[in-house]
Amino acid sequence: MRILIVNDDGIKAPGIRKLAELSMQLGEVWVVAPKSQCSAMSQRITLFEDIEVTPECYDVDGVRAYSVGGTPADCVKVALEFLMPEKPDVVFSGINSGYNTGIDILYSGTVGAAMEALANGIRSFAFSNKNDTSWETADAYLISIVKELLDDFGEDRVVFMIANTVQYYTYEDWFSKENEKWAGEIDIPENFNRGIDINSRYIIDGDVSILNEVVNELRAMI
Repeated sequence: MRILIVNDDGIKAPGIRKLAELSMQLGEVWVVAPKSQCSAMSQRITLFEDIEVTPECYDVDGVRAYSVGGTPADCVKVALEFLMPEKPDVVFSGINSGYNTGIDILYSGTVGAAMEALANGIRSFAFSNKNDTSWETADAYLISIVKELLDDFGEDRVVFMIANTVQYYTYEDWFSKENEKWAGEIDIPENFNRGIDINSRYIIDGDVSILNEVVNELRAMI
């Protein structure tokens, strides 16, 4: 399996190093990450400035690494178009320092990079953790959960957002105008991330027609 790893905390962040270390169990690993901190970039890309790409000596054996003077979404684009000789089988984004939950996923560069991969037809995962100092949960669960999800979904184009629960959306859910429903949730062990209680219904809990009613009301006011 060929894996591209990105993040928004920067290439020197502990979370991406941990993710690279764990991912070596699954196959060939490439790290292409921002040169500096890029949190809250969402899916922003660079249009009018040069992007500097630098090979990096990474302290995880077998990992090929590059820093990018751009956003997390830029990292995905640069990797796919210029660095990797073949398209990755999956993109991992993270592990973010701080949970990406609730409205935060609209701003998250970690999620933005995963969505950029999905937009290019590649399965992706956005990982987040309470902090960047405690990795017991990632060590215990991350690889087994990834394997199970990849097996369950086969070649489907899908993005998984993993904090203390697993939320997933397919390519069609996110990008198809005809499909107005969100995908479901997958329960994982209760002690995942030490049982911290966070609402895992990240965007909309219920019928999307409620959102449509709000939009129609706003249109009527214009």
